[in-house]
Amino acid sequence: RGEIRVGTIYGSTSYYQRDDLAQGFDYELAKSYADWLGVKLTLVPVYSIAELVELLEKGKLDLAAAAIVVTPERRALFRFGPGFYQVSPKLVYRYGSPKPKDIGDLKGSIVVPAGSTGEDLLRELAKEYPGLKWSTNRDADVEELLKQVADGKIDYTVVQDTVLARTQRYYPELTEGLTLSKNQTVAWAMTKLPDDSLYASIIDFFGQRFMDGAIAKLDEKYFGHVQNFDFVDTRTFLQRAKSLLPKYQDLFKTHARMVDWRLLAAISYQESHWDPQARSYTGVRGMMMLTEPT
Repeated sequence: RGEIRVGTIYGSTSYYQRDDLAQGFDYELAKSYADWLGVKLTLVPVYSIAELVELLEKGKLDLAAAAIVVTPERRALFRFGPGFYQVSPKLVYRYGSPKPKDIGDLKGSIVVPAGSTGEDLLRELAKEYPGLKWSTNRDADVEELLKQVADGKIDYTVVQDTVLARTQRYYPELTEGLTLSKNQTVAWAMTKLPDDSLYASIIDFFGQRFMDGAIAKLDEKYFGHVQNFDFVDTRTFLQRAKSLLPKYQDLFKTHARMVDWRLLAAISYQESHWDPQARSYTGVRGMMMLTEPT
């Protein structure tokens, strides 16, 4: 057919556009697979796991690549490729609200995407905690629900730790509450077909990518820098990006020349927090903290 139809979900871990370029862990891995096969990647991005599952069930996709957690319920419906990283499901609440001690301690609204592993986990937990109540949202993805938590519109949601870590960079009010289960495996999903050729090629592809270190590099690119989150530092950065960066953006663009101006701005923030009057005891000064001869 000359193409591979891959479904994914819009979001900071799977697929997004920046400067008209497609990016995301799942997108890059899917593109690498299509290139490896020598076929065109036809990406089908959707906004929710429920939409993605529906397309896969109807045979409109060859596979789904969207940080999909392998669960017994999903194994009954789909075939999964090799697991390539693990996630930890977290109950998330807003900074400043009382931290929940356990599931039985929860008071307030819990909202999760329809068809998500968060919903599956809550359903299992309800067997032990009959008073546990939650609602599902078919139209909102996990990042939209995280924004609602940050804005105080809902009290809790459930997300993978990788999604939380990346989203905290934009909404530092988001706080990890409880870990709801042991680590879960992420893998690509495909329909169960009599023909094993797609499944076999995915096994072969992942075997090679594990061996050549490509998966480890992607993991470091998208998740390696988000492990050490600091609420105060992140909030300060966001405040200064809104109030100070627009004043100096043209300056960075003018002097960036051969490098991306955002890299220059990032280095400047590390050096001086965009303070043109900054000065250290060693004599370096200015936004780039340079010495006089420099």
